Amino acid sequence: MCRGRKMTTPRRLSEEGGAVHSVRVPATAASVRGVRALLRRELADLPTSVRDDVVLVASELFCNALQHGRRLDDGMLEVCWDVTPDGVQLAVVDGGGPTLPAVQDVGTTATAGRGLSIVARLVSRWGVDRQPGRTMVWAIVPIQQPERVCC
Repeated sequence: MCRGRKMTTPRRLSEEGGAVHSVRVPATAASVRGVRALLRRELADLPTSVRDDVVLVASELFCNALQHGRRLDDGMLEVCWDVTPDGVQLAVVDGGGPTLPAVQDVGTTATAGRGLSIVARLVSRWGVDRQPGRTMVWAIVPIQQPERVCC
């Protein structure tokens, strides 16, 4: 699903024959741990800070698909990634849902709703491609990351 279809996603994730990696996993909360471990292994050559950001973004996108989307016809979700000169391109594909993902403006005491705000801060771009029966949320985590100021 992540390749071979015309989409508004980053070019490499949608090109026919591109070097896209993908995995279909059961649409369950238990699958998040496996997705994280797989991405850590697959992206072991990247700087730790980039790899950590990729894993966090993938986790957020996957959990949002679980919570707000629907399973694909086979009960799975699909996670795709590729390393390009622009950065690490990620996508999570589900069977569509009633609403489109959007960054929420939640208060400081809210216990949920911050996921896409976190994603938006870590990525250079993100977006949604929706077609009948499927939604793909994609993001690009830059490899050249700006210095972070802490504390």
